[in-house]
Amino acid sequence: MSAEAVAAFVGAGVNFFALLFVAGQVAVANRQLRNAQATTDVDIRRRKRQATIDYFANTVEYRNRLAKGLPDPRDAREVERTSRRALAQGEKSKRFRSIIAYLDFYEALAVAVAGDVYDLEVLNAVDGGTFRDISRSYQPFFRAVRTSSARNSWYVELEWLGEQIVKLRGEHNYYELLARRDERTQSLRLTR
Repeated sequence: MSAEAVAAFVGAGVNFFALLFVAGQVAVANRQLRNAQATTDVDIRRRKRQATIDYFANTVEYRNRLAKGLPDPRDAREVERTSRRALAQGEKSKRFRSIIAYLDFYEALAVAVAGDVYDLEVLNAVDGGTFRDISRSYQPFFRAVRTSSARNSWYVELEWLGEQIVKLRGEHNYYELLARRDERTQSLRLTR
């Protein structure tokens, strides 16, 4: 074998091993990137959950002020009576404005959940029943205020959120929800 052939063979071998080394480095970098992405995703979910709890805790007094003078949303009959009186009194009445302010708050929160800003499962755990009851009890009011084209989308997200909570609560019993929570908590611990 000539010296040129040996040099070409050695050069091809060196290139082959260099290529294997580079491929190995790319695989390691790819794995590190996937791990970093998974860690980031877990952190984003944790922050979203925490933001949901913080928002809810920071608005307790405001929600109580909005609900003052309005019937408990679990009492659908009283909600309907109050809504009918407010609609009869007109949009400038204090009762009508109170209902609108109350529903607007919950609609804004529903928009944030639908937009993936806040966490549905945490919201459900904190006060899902209230969202469900509001979306059910205020149905007649929703239909009444949507009669004009300018208002045809009012409280759509709030209705959606109520439906999501019903689905979430209907699909799982309490013990299954606790098990899912524990699994999520365990996975958060493992990724730290």
